[in-house]
Order: sequence, then structure tokens, then C-alpha cells
Amino acid sequence: MIKYIRSLVFYMTLLAWGGAMYLLFSPNPLFWLGYRPHIPERGTHLVMFSCLAFVTYISQYRPKFFATLLWMCAFGMISEIIQYFEPPRTLELADFAEDVLGSLFGVCCGFTACRIAQKLVARYRLYRSSLTAKT
Repeated sequence: MIKYIRSLVFYMTLLAWGGAMYLLFSPNPLFWLGYRPHIPERGTHLVMFSCLAFVTYISQYRPKFFATLLWMCAFGMISEIIQYFEPPRTLELADFAEDVLGSLFGVCCGFTACRIAQKLVARYRLYRSSLTAKT
């Protein structure tokens, strides 16, 4: 069962990264998300990088907190530099700050989720071993 959950998480990660690449490097990404001019644009990078960092962290076999955080921050910096060369897009330090904060939040949530999952698995294994010991 765990093997199937891991493969599902892996494919979700691929889908999330593909969607993020499209949204980061397309000329008008918020048009596809239903952006209207009266809705503020701030926060989109924060949400996207939180989701990306979370899915990236939980999809690893042995997740590393600082390595994942460093990778996500580097990806945010590189994506902002690439956006500088994309004609309708601009390089903004506020977007990079949102990328870093979103990455930190997503990795922290992933760390917490993995810890909870580890404890639940340990309790389940203890419960199963107690059932087999009684019989």
C-alpha cells in the first residue's frame, strides 16, 4: 500500500513542477488562473512555492530539510532571473522574497506532515505486533 502512495505522490510532484514551470515562464500566467485586475497579484508566488516545497519535501525517500529549502530558494532565484529576459515579465525582489517565504513555509509543513506520518506508522506497527503476540 505504501508503495502505491509513494508513486502517487511522485506523480503529483511531477504534475506540480510542470504546472509551476508553465506558470512561471508563460507571458501572462494569471490569465489562465482567472485573474481579474481588481484582485491583487501579491501572494501568488507564496502559495505556489509553498505547494511546490511541500510536495517536493514529502516526495523524497529520505527528505532533507535544509537541502530542500536551499533547492527551492535557488529555483526561486533562477526563475526570477529567467523572468527578467521574458519580455512581458519583470524581475522583482518582492517576488523572490515571496518565493523564499513560500519555500520555508512549504518545507516546514512537509517536515511536520512527515513526522506525523512516521508516528502514525510506528503506532500502527506497534498495534499490529501486539495483535500477533496475543494470538
